[in-house]
Amino acid sequence: MTQGTKDTRSFLKKIRHWLEFIPLWGGYHLIRMLPYWGVLALAHCAENFVWFLLWPYRNLVVVNVHAAFPEWDSQKVRAIGKRSIYNLFRNLLEFFWVGSNPKRLNRCYCMPEAGMKCLQPHLEKGEQLIIVTAHLGGWEAAGTIAVRLCHLKLAVVAKAMNNPHLNALLNGSGRNATGGVEVLFSRGAMRGTIKALRNGRDIATLVDQNTRLSEGGVWVDFFGLRVLSSPAPAALLRYCRDHHIPAEIVFSVSPRMEDGRIGAEVCHLRKPLEEYADEQELLQEMIANTEAAIRRYPDQYLWLYKRFRDAPLDASEELKAKYPAYAFE
Repeated sequence: MTQGTKDTRSFLKKIRHWLEFIPLWGGYHLIRMLPYWGVLALAHCAENFVWFLLWPYRNLVVVNVHAAFPEWDSQKVRAIGKRSIYNLFRNLLEFFWVGSNPKRLNRCYCMPEAGMKCLQPHLEKGEQLIIVTAHLGGWEAAGTIAVRLCHLKLAVVAKAMNNPHLNALLNGSGRNATGGVEVLFSRGAMRGTIKALRNGRDIATLVDQNTRLSEGGVWVDFFGLRVLSSPAPAALLRYCRDHHIPAEIVFSVSPRMEDGRIGAEVCHLRKPLEEYADEQELLQEMIANTEAAIRRYPDQYLWLYKRFRDAPLDASEELKAKYPAYAFE
């Protein structure tokens, strides 16, 4: 490839990035200008657009809900699936709408007393928190709640976007509008996470992402199916123990509460780290906590991705029949 061809491709790539960025930049700022009822109306519009027009995504939601809840009839599966799409858009639009506005924050987010009581002993002892969470409720809002309402110094792991302008808008303006969230990009995240812990940051990490075996994933039980997940939370806690960094794991999800605001539910590990047989046992507990939370709030979980993407090669035919078809593609 000649230098001229490289320069042309680089120029066209920059143009494409700007063409992607400008309408989304306008939409982002339009959301900030809407009244709250406009945010809810827009979420309903997005829900219906996906449900009635983007049928591959609708079908993905349906097969995921059915895989997790095979005992439900098709009507309930579809109702929960459709509601989950609405909640997804409501949570994301609300996250952008709130930004750093304190009045909007108090209107949309809260920290329940029970959750704060669970965190308080760690804060008083100066311990850092490894917060294990899931794609349930307002997981993006959890950073705002942690920083603005719980006064944590938080670092989160995020996937960098290929478009640098969108990356700055969404991973910069969106997350850092909370005033204190450090974004660690997933490439080299472990090294960045360890550095953040050494610098006194608390860490938030998602436990329900599909992590390939080649990326260090381990098999755990999730809704009666074997899925891959990352043992990173246990590895981080063991690192802290080995290097005398005072830290503890807590599990937390951020569901929408009865008053309509996003809150936080927090719980501790059942036993000290040293009493777990290995990292997989600890990870399995976190996954069990995730499943229990999803069973409490099934319409608030993110069903819009291929969570059951891999099935074990040695799975029985009976077990294979319970997986969505995409697990074998």
